Order: sequence, then C-alpha cells, then structure tokens
Amino acid sequence: MAVLLFSSFSLSLARRQLAVRNTRRVTSTTMQECFKLTLGVFSETLSMQTDMVKVGWQTDQTYSTQSNHKYWNVRFRPYVKPDVLIQNEINIDKFFYNSIKVDIDSFMTNVFAETYIYDDGTICLNAGWQTEDVLLTVEIANKFQNCYKTIIQSLCDWSQWFSASAQLLDECDQSDSVDVTLYTWNPIAVDSKKLWYGIDTYPSTAAEIAKCKPGDIVTLKFIGLLLYDQLNKMHENDNKQ
Repeated sequence: MAVLLFSSFSLSLARRQLAVRNTRRVTSTTMQECFKLTLGVFSETLSMQTDMVKVGWQTDQTYSTQSNHKYWNVRFRPYVKPDVLIQNEINIDKFFYNSIKVDIDSFMTNVFAETYIYDDGTICLNAGWQTEDVLLTVEIANKFQNCYKTIIQSLCDWSQWFSASAQLLDECDQSDSVDVTLYTWNPIAVDSKKLWYGIDTYPSTAAEIAKCKPGDIVTLKFIGLLLYDQLNKMHENDNKQ
C-alpha cells in the first residue's frame, strides 16, 4: 500500500513539473462565471476563461544573408489560437472547498503560404502547416476548514453557549490549498512544421529543383532579381541609418 501511494505521488509530481515547465500562461486570466448553484451552505460555481479561441492572420518576413544564397522570405499565416481554462468549484460553508481545473495552454496552429526570393532570382512558392506544442492538464485543489470554539468565555459569562447569537463554531477560515495534477496530455511536445508543397531551402539538386516552383524561369527570374535588388538596397540603407 505504501509503495502504491508513493508511486502515485511521484507520478503526480512528475506531471506537475511537466505542466509548470511547458506552460505559456504568463499573463493574468479573466474568468467569467457561467453557472452557479446555491443550496443552503452548499454552492457550486462553473467559470470559464474569456477569449478562449481566437482566429486571425499574421505575416512574417525574414531577410537572411547567412547562407550561400541570400534570400527574402514572406510567410502569410491564417491561424487559430485556443487558450482554455475551465474551473468548477464546490464549497460547503465552514466545512470543505474543492476546485477542478481543465487547462489547455495557449498555442497557435496555422496553415501558411510563403515565397522565397533568392539573390540569383530563383523564386520558390511553398504551402504547409505548423503548430506550437499542445499541453492539457487537469488539476485539483482542496481547502479544509480551520475552526475554533471558545469553551469558556469567563466563569461569569457563558453567552457563547446560551445567548441567542451563540453558534456551534465561533469562527472558521479556509486552509491553504495545493494544486495536484491529476492528468496531463501532451500530444504535440515540440513546435512542428510540415510542408505540403514546395521546398524551404535553396534548390541545388535535381530533386530539390523539381520541388521549387516556379523556380528560375527567365521572365520570373528577372522579376526575382529586380525584387531582391530593391530589397537589398533598402536593407543597406537601413543599416547605414
């Protein structure tokens, strides 16, 4: 039994460390109350994070002079960005509090279309898909009640027992809680990128040249050289300033 408890604790600790190491939720989270049930001393509340799923697009540009062939890369990325936090809280006044959280760390997944324009005029058009790592965690937290009752107020004052305002317990407050990770799911552990069409390196072999479209067609090559030349001049002017 002791071995089983120790193994369970070690597993929970390892999962907790994984969650802490991978989390991207570094800003404060705004929660919205979606449901609340109150029955006497019992209450249950379901809350969810606002802005749970965003869609949009962004454009990334790269100008590189580090490789044998300098290039300008422009990538257009329509994306979906989930960021999910769902929390269910149960509270029994002066007795017990429980919280369960389902948390999907913020991540972006997107398709993309891009172009590489190299310094020799070669143009490669690509399309693909990419995503950041995905991590889901389920956490539980409990708070217990710390209470006291004054047994003797004084030998001549027993109002804590017999007055109209006397209570079974004089005062209670909640203990500290510790988040325990019950479950983690990390289906994509690292940022990933997959090309559906094209090539994202300079085409030097016959197989790579076949993947680079439109490639170095004479007319397009002239356009590519012109575009690259203008970009290079702009880059040099920026460096001088």
